[in-house]
Amino acid sequence: MIVLATWLWKTVISANIISQLIKKTWKKVLFIAHREELLKQTCEKMNAVDPEILCSIEQWENHASGFADLIVASVQTIQKQWGRIGKFNPDDFCLVVVDETHHIMAPSYKSILKYFQTNPEIKLLWLTATPDRADKKDLMEIFSAIAFEYPLIPAIKDKWLTDIQCFTCKTNVDISHVKTSMWDYAIWELSKAVNTPERNAWIAKTYKDKADWESAVAFCVDVQHAKDLCTTFNNLWIKSECIIWDTPSEERQRIYTWFRNWEIKVMTNVLVATEWWDEPCVTTLLMARPTQSRGLFTQMIGRWIRLHEWKESCKVFDFTDNTKKLSISMANIAGFEWKVDMKGKKLTKVKDKIDELMELAPWYAWELDLDDINNIIESYDIMQRATLDQEVSQNSKNARIKVNWGYELSLAKDANWQPEFISVLETMVWWKAILNWLNVLAQQETHIQALDFADKRIKWNRSDKWVLINATWSRRYQPASDAQLWIIKKRGYRIPYTWLTKGAASNILSHLFKK
Repeated sequence: MIVLATWLWKTVISANIISQLIKKTWKKVLFIAHREELLKQTCEKMNAVDPEILCSIEQWENHASGFADLIVASVQTIQKQWGRIGKFNPDDFCLVVVDETHHIMAPSYKSILKYFQTNPEIKLLWLTATPDRADKKDLMEIFSAIAFEYPLIPAIKDKWLTDIQCFTCKTNVDISHVKTSMWDYAIWELSKAVNTPERNAWIAKTYKDKADWESAVAFCVDVQHAKDLCTTFNNLWIKSECIIWDTPSEERQRIYTWFRNWEIKVMTNVLVATEWWDEPCVTTLLMARPTQSRGLFTQMIGRWIRLHEWKESCKVFDFTDNTKKLSISMANIAGFEWKVDMKGKKLTKVKDKIDELMELAPWYAWELDLDDINNIIESYDIMQRATLDQEVSQNSKNARIKVNWGYELSLAKDANWQPEFISVLETMVWWKAILNWLNVLAQQETHIQALDFADKRIKWNRSDKWVLINATWSRRYQPASDAQLWIIKKRGYRIPYTWLTKGAASNILSHLFKK
């Protein structure tokens, strides 16, 4: 199985594989898809990659030529009409390719595979951007392995796809009562809950305020929702059209042309713009349909982050409703563990910041405010600096903090009322014990020797503060004092205060005062 984010040329990659295998084995290849547009696109890509390969379509009134090297077939045609599949001899084929593989657990696909696998030498190739299925069925029951995977965020960072700006737009609609059917919200109940004049007006107003004049695609719950939302846009003098599954082909092409030429701004649809329509000029997505399906959400955004010469990013407006049930959002697609309002920030930048936080605090489990994430990261960085390595804590009983090249101990003011710091820092060759960053007291081969020297000097010269800085002092394990917490909170740091000890708070304050 090959898993590639949408618009990373799955069809082109498969066309190259098909060309090489046909010329190597001198046998045919069967390519299975479930939409007419996918069949035509596959033939076009194959002809572009290798014009020598004869491609023919098997669908409805179209009958594939017996001389064709590549048979591009509709799953509905060859599965339902057994006379059609029966004319293909499995022994004549070397490969079966299935596009949009997340459909493959359906009985129609399984029966086709069973027929062709009577040839023990036949190979199978699966292509998908969304290996997740809403019904949770394990695709590995059929696939032996994922041969190659290239997820969304790495593809964006490598400049193969445009970045995403996500806006979370909360509505006042409650969908907690909507039942689940087929592992997603029940369509009829969901439409009744969200297809309201107020919510549709809120979607249209959000578009007008934040993305006016930009080409937008709106994803709706059902046909009526798509029509009503389209009407709402037109009532606000925002030129819009609606495309649904039974929109005549000529009218559909006419609407696409209008959209491409900027004659209409918004196109509302129901599952039409998820698997086969491509238009790189789209810069805005309106997620008007709540879903519990990770695969469906991925499909809805996937086709619109294609690179374009003047498109820096794609805006995604995620309209979230009140519910206690799981609703998929952009945060889930990005792999975040909790709710994150990205506030229009680019997805790659948000991911970098969250990865940085996860390195410092992998247990973090609160809702994130991205306006404050730098503060949160610095807070946990301070906590980490206040926690010494096990080797250091075992060999030194003093309460040090980490600094960039070693460890530091902050003492109270000396007899001359001057603050005093003793640092143990690593240089090119030596570990040095340094007083107040200037006076080198000693240099040793290892950090343990340098720490030992620094500890002895403190004990000899600052015995008045020996108890206060000793990490084994029992009071250091008591809960942090109100004064300590007040200073830390005043600085705006987000630290789990409930389990902060006096010792840890003291180390944090030492770090803050040193800054």
